[in-house]
Amino acid sequence: MNDLLTQSEAAKIIGVHQTRISYFVRNGRLPAIRVGLQTVIRRRDAERFRDIPRRVGRPPATPPQPAKGR
Repeated sequence: MNDLLTQSEAAKIIGVHQTRISYFVRNGRLPAIRVGLQTVIRRRDAERFRDIPRRVGRPPATPPQPAKGR
């Protein structure tokens, strides 16, 4: 079993688009390794990331604050 995954393979395991994997790697949320020109992710890191509970969707909108001094 191959321990290193391409970003596309990691995206399938985690359940997100490949572009989102790039975002997570750039922001340091998902560890990755550069091998030549390709970025690879360890299978165990992808599986751990997948298993972290998170909220989905947009955050709730905050209601507008009333103007002060009126």
